[in-house]
Amino acid sequence: MSLSTGLIDSIDQAAAAPSRARRRLWPRTGRRREAVIGWLLIGPIMLYWFIFGFIPLVSVVVLSFVHWDGFSDPRWVGFHNYQTLWRFPLYRDALWHTLLIGGLVLVTGITVAFGIALLLNAKIRFRGFYRTVWYLPTIVSFAIVAQMWNVFVDPINGVFDNVLRVLRQPPILWSLSSFWMIVQVVILTTWKGVGSTMIIFLAGLQGIDQTLYEAGRIDGAGRWPLFRYITLPSLRPIGIFVVITGALGAIQIFEPIYLFSKGGPFESTTVLIYRIYEDAFLDNQFGLACATSVIFALLGLTFTVFQLRFFGKQID
Repeated sequence: MSLSTGLIDSIDQAAAAPSRARRRLWPRTGRRREAVIGWLLIGPIMLYWFIFGFIPLVSVVVLSFVHWDGFSDPRWVGFHNYQTLWRFPLYRDALWHTLLIGGLVLVTGITVAFGIALLLNAKIRFRGFYRTVWYLPTIVSFAIVAQMWNVFVDPINGVFDNVLRVLRQPPILWSLSSFWMIVQVVILTTWKGVGSTMIIFLAGLQGIDQTLYEAGRIDGAGRWPLFRYITLPSLRPIGIFVVITGALGAIQIFEPIYLFSKGGPFESTTVLIYRIYEDAFLDNQFGLACATSVIFALLGLTFTVFQLRFFGKQID
């Protein structure tokens, strides 16, 4: 009898051991359980960011102090790469082109998107169709857009030059004019990205309380006072978000430069990111490209902090 009892006790203890182990791994208290769930959820994300974010960031900073062509052993040169950026006008011009083209893209894109959102917020026929048409360029590849645009500005049989010939006007050398090349890049970038910005503004317009407009009309306010004192103040938070995100995207312009202008003519559309691409993948100057990347990152960080501080006061 004692043998059977001992055997049963041993079986119960063996069965209870896994449950005790599970209790140690899975705490019974609410806070500990939430902490375990939180780490299980955020752990893979942190690991991903560490591998593909933190390590490349540290590597870029370290490589900015060396001379490396991608094949031979890196050679420590200190601040020589940064001094090169300061001495050569090519990089200062690239910075200026980045600010110029980025500023034009930002102003043009926000203005056009806001105007389209106002029109598409009105009660018109086929409103859903027009919204779809304006959003379609956002999902089209920039490579396709660049090829389509070449049909219009082809120097031999382009649509624009054919129209100018019909009007008995001299043709425009679109690919050899710095002014017209910048205009083309701004137009392409604005047309490609106006859909997403338009959707954000449209969502903001539809979120405005309509009773405010009704109260304004009862008081005798016209369209301009309603727009000035109701629409614009209500859209201020969304406008600030669009300006900050749009500015960061505008200074990172690369695809239209790479696919269309190639930095030309005469380096007039060479921006910082395209300069980084040329240094790294065409000239094998990885140290110089990393130094430019660090400067570009600091520029974007400074720009973002300035906007947050400035627009934060506007919101308050």
